[in-house]
Amino acid sequence: MRIHLIKTFLFFLMFAAFHGVSNAGETPTPVRAKLVSDVTAVEPGSAFELGVVFEVEPGWHIYWKNSGDSGLPTSVVLTVPEGYETHEIVWPIPHVFNAAGGIVDYGYEDSLLLASEVTPPDDLSAGTRAEFKANVFWVSCKEVCIPGRSELTLTLAVSEEAEDDNKELFSEWERREPVDLSSDGSAYGIKVEVKEAGDSTSNVTISLNAGDEAKKVEMYPGPSKSLIVENISVGSHEENGETKITFDVKKLKGGDSPLPPLETLIVLTDSGGGRSGLSVPVSLERAE
Repeated sequence: MRIHLIKTFLFFLMFAAFHGVSNAGETPTPVRAKLVSDVTAVEPGSAFELGVVFEVEPGWHIYWKNSGDSGLPTSVVLTVPEGYETHEIVWPIPHVFNAAGGIVDYGYEDSLLLASEVTPPDDLSAGTRAEFKANVFWVSCKEVCIPGRSELTLTLAVSEEAEDDNKELFSEWERREPVDLSSDGSAYGIKVEVKEAGDSTSNVTISLNAGDEAKKVEMYPGPSKSLIVENISVGSHEENGETKITFDVKKLKGGDSPLPPLETLIVLTDSGGGRSGLSVPVSLERAE
């Protein structure tokens, strides 16, 4: 429960600092958000990307879907016209932010694109228009933390033909998306072992062959209302080139039963600073 107590304390501290700055009449506005698409118009039945791009002032950061020990997750809720289908928001690989007292947060600096694939109906009439909305919330932190909220709107014409738009932006952030290994982790020889450790706690070991180009391996736990992840450790064995990631998972009282899979994000960094991510779900059924 230590993490939850810390987050609650920092939450109130964050807003106290924010109101102190606000009352002084010097409230910064370090984040700007805009709703964008990768097409100039909507083609009937043709899927496209819709996303919110965040521009973050230097020195500030906003948060991943698991904010870590403090902060709050960034949130994007899309509203589309009737008959349109949306997919889940795709979260790019975050960075780690270390603070005093051993606080570890996950998030983004400079910029961020949170995008979703949208599929329009087949029977749309050319010449009409479609309005899309996004209700957006974030917390930005530097010396103080400031909450932000915005309601964004984007209107696109419906046309039989559409051109690409913001192609470079969407391509750049697509390259930062993790690979989903929920169905097959054979490319990295991924093995997951779960052992009961008592007191509603399990010990998890993820083994993988990260390859010679991976100079650094990290693991970020995904968000969970039922689980707390602690004691993350990463070690490499030079003899067989295998990397072992170990951590403890504790089930919270009153949490979901049976336990949902724990989402984990394994991040590999090469010698040039390039980063790639592997999304690995961990089944905790053995812990029941």
